[in-house]
Formats: sequence, C-alpha cells, structure tokens
Amino acid sequence: MEEEMHTDVHHHPAYGYRFDVFLSFRGTDTREKFTSHLHRSLVKEGICVFLDDEKLEKGERIGPSLDKAIEGSQMFIPVFSADYASSRWCLRELVQIFQTKRVILPVFYRVDREDVREQKGTFAISFLKHEKRYSRDILAAWRKALRDVGEMPGWETENVGDL
Repeated sequence: MEEEMHTDVHHHPAYGYRFDVFLSFRGTDTREKFTSHLHRSLVKEGICVFLDDEKLEKGERIGPSLDKAIEGSQMFIPVFSADYASSRWCLRELVQIFQTKRVILPVFYRVDREDVREQKGTFAISFLKHEKRYSRDILAAWRKALRDVGEMPGWETENVGDL
C-alpha cells in the first residue's frame, strides 16, 4: 500500500480541496513516536497535510475551523492507538470523516484491528466511561464508525509490549 500513497503526488492540494490528507490521531499516544514521522514523510513528498492535533489536545469542541479542514480534505488517515477511543473528539471527528464519503486509509498503531472493530481491550474501557456521559445515539454512531473502519484495508504496525 505504501506505493499507492506515493502515486499522484501533488505539490498543491488536489483541485477543490485545501488539503490532500487529514491526519486524525490521539496526540498523547502517537505524536512523538509515529505521527510526527508520518507527517514529515508526507510533507517531504509534497503532500499537503492537515494535522488536527492541537485543537483536540486542548479539549475544545470541534469548531468551524476543524469542520472546514475535514470538508476541505481529499483523504483521511486516522491513526488508531490504545487511547484513541478515550477521546470523544477523536470519535466525533471519525464520524464526521465518514460523512464525507471520501478515501480513508486507517493505521492501526500498536492496537489490534479487532479491538477497534469490536471495541475490545482499551476501546472497551473507553466506552464504559463514555456510556456514563453520552446518549445511546452518539455511542451507536461512534461504535459504527469504529466497526466500519476496522473492516477497511489499512496499515497495521506490530503489537509491541503490553499495549
């Protein structure tokens, strides 16, 4: 799949899009070890990347600027990590990404794809906490997005240690 990533490389975003790629991730899990390297590699290839990290880390609500970035992106790379589902902002963003009906290339970073798809392991723990705070409809939308993305082709990094 790596070769597919590098075909049709742009020096400017694809016509009609502000960004070629939108990176969605849980910063505390992946910023230093993985996402910063992925971001650097994409940019080095001339790919225009939106990094959503800052707004999500501060716990702000998903505002118009993030909505516009999602709308203005041609494709999405969500990086699923052990703590991804603990962030309601990551989950809301994932639902919004699916609503665009565009290309999604998931990365399963040190998590089992099945944990994402079936909400097992750390994903189950996160949902136990969310169930106390969010409506059944919101939880159902989040679960569906995780189930759907767990079925998609993507990259899987090795499960190292006790993640």
